[in-house]
Amino acid sequence: MSSTPATDPTLSEPGAPSPGVRTTITFLLFLHLFALFVAVASNARPVSQMRRQLRAVPAVEPYLQTLNMDLAYNYHLTYATQFDTDHFFEIETVGSEQAEPTMYVFPDAGFSLRLQRYRNLTRNAAEAVGSDSVEGLLPRAVAQRILREQGIESGNFRLRLRRHLLQTREAVNSPDPAMADPYSDEYYANAYEADLRLFDGELYLTRTAETGETAPVEQPAERQE
Repeated sequence: MSSTPATDPTLSEPGAPSPGVRTTITFLLFLHLFALFVAVASNARPVSQMRRQLRAVPAVEPYLQTLNMDLAYNYHLTYATQFDTDHFFEIETVGSEQAEPTMYVFPDAGFSLRLQRYRNLTRNAAEAVGSDSVEGLLPRAVAQRILREQGIESGNFRLRLRRHLLQTREAVNSPDPAMADPYSDEYYANAYEADLRLFDGELYLTRTAETGETAPVEQPAERQE
């Protein structure tokens, strides 16, 4: 009478990982999925206090940033509004002795993850236009970044937040090349415009006033002694 030998559950089939390795992989996979859940939950709007606390779990935020997982996951359908198109900043030198003014454009990062983040930033700046207390914050910060990267320490400039306009169906089918070209100058407008003055390391921003408006000056923050 033959008997079948009992199988030891702690032994692995030939070529398979050991139980200890499988347990470790399962645990690491669980941690990865938890971090991914935190990334999606903490970046989707609106963000609750509990979602913010999830990001405070040790090592979660550095892990997400290292793997480029800390993104804006709240994708949505577009509805052809003025904020569904691309925006970008440009800075033009004013009062320079050069024959042609120098133009600096932001963002200029090619097609990349960094570009998508810049686009979100410029759209947020466009949405803030009209709120006197905050509309100048992002434009001023972006201008400081551009001028610092160019090694510029002083001068007068004109900053514009440009908006790419949508084409109508008639324009797309127009026999006029300028009308049919979606990148024609006809399809760009200023969402925000301001004068900049960089002096002694400080940047002063004055929004260009429209008819009947006054232009508040954005003063640099006071230095901490």
